[in-house]
Amino acid sequence: MISIPIMKKPDNLEKLRKYLKENGKGFTLEREEMLKVILSMKGTYSAEVFYQAAFKKKAIHDRSTAYRALSIFADAGFLEVSRLPNGRKRYKTLH
Repeated sequence: MISIPIMKKPDNLEKLRKYLKENGKGFTLEREEMLKVILSMKGTYSAEVFYQAAFKKKAIHDRSTAYRALSIFADAGFLEVSRLPNGRKRYKTLH
């Protein structure tokens, strides 16, 4: 059996493109790179952990962009969002 890397599956990238187009948002290479990072994340994680992972992979440079992008990816169906009792959010990638 051949394993296909996550971003080689056209469904994920096409799903993102379709969501962005339907919601009047532009597709950028930065968003594509952030999607790769999101799809590689395991377990639950905070926005800061996502930012650090994306920054390390040179997918993003600005913390505020990372935080805003999480909402986009959640709305597009790539992330499950839960709120902790202290009000902070945790994210989990939906595969």
